[in-house]
Amino acid sequence: MNLAKYQSYFHDGSLMDIEQFGDEITFSMISAEIPPNDVFKIKRLMALSFDNRIKGKLRLKDIKTVKIDNKIFQKKLKMFFECADIFKLKIKESITLQVIWENFRVDKGEKGFSTIEIDAGSIYWENIPDLLDPFWRTEPFLPEYENRAHYHRLNPKATGNRNKYLDKNGNGVSQGSNASCLLPNNFIEKNFSWNKVISPNIGALKILKKYEMEFHDGILVDIKEKDKDLSLVIISAEINTNVRINDIPLSQDRRIKGVLHFKKIKNIIYNYKFFEGVLKKYSDCGDITYFKIEDNKVFLDVIWGTFKPHFKEIANSSYEIEAEEIYWEPVPDLNDPNW
Repeated sequence: MNLAKYQSYFHDGSLMDIEQFGDEITFSMISAEIPPNDVFKIKRLMALSFDNRIKGKLRLKDIKTVKIDNKIFQKKLKMFFECADIFKLKIKESITLQVIWENFRVDKGEKGFSTIEIDAGSIYWENIPDLLDPFWRTEPFLPEYENRAHYHRLNPKATGNRNKYLDKNGNGVSQGSNASCLLPNNFIEKNFSWNKVISPNIGALKILKKYEMEFHDGILVDIKEKDKDLSLVIISAEINTNVRINDIPLSQDRRIKGVLHFKKIKNIIYNYKFFEGVLKKYSDCGDITYFKIEDNKVFLDVIWGTFKPHFKEIANSSYEIEAEEIYWEPVPDLNDPNW
């Protein structure tokens, strides 16, 4: 597909990932929202996302030269920061991509401007209208997820979390399953044993923090609030068998399940504003995109959705919850009502 005719729509779009394998480089990108007057004519030629954006991967093969800010770049090309806003995309025999780097979490803010120029033997576009924004954080204790970037394909016939996504073969697979993550397989094998399980009352929260990244693509099952106490019922994504887990109980399908309890709430910041009401679920289906524990605070980002009549995203929520005491109650046999 010739993306050059649509390149202007990528101004104010997003660069989500850069992958390089040998002499092939792939950019995962999302355009800005297409103006209403242009949507119909573009849809006649290519599929757009549900929010009228061009989403997919720009693939470059037989790389000849790579320049960053007009200097030859000979290292493996990758994301310099968590994400980037696209300022300009120009495609001819080569590509020029100008981006503004940005971090959302650690050391958040704009991190500079780069011009990437690549001369390649072939350039083509893989259109992926159901591409979802990936999770860009890395964690030192999970080297097999050094490059966590991935995307999902929504199952148009989904009836619940059990078959929400499609795997690489087009089969329905569950929310948070490894099969739903379409990405290069960079897993590192490890030897581990299952003979050690912690007591739920001894250091459980500290140990849970080690695995907080595994809650990306997990599920917020319920929110319960009473007086100044709050509980979040959460389920992690499926944990790959190559990831060492010997200090926290897992469910039969290799997920961390349980209840995160907050005693004597101090502050709740909801969508970046102080919140004083009763915290409730926005809809029945809450997908966790970010989960972080810091001292007596928990940070949680959720995409809310519905399966009626088919799955679609309907809202985003960001939570920052501070309490005098936070503790974790493992419930490995917890059931998801949307399963």
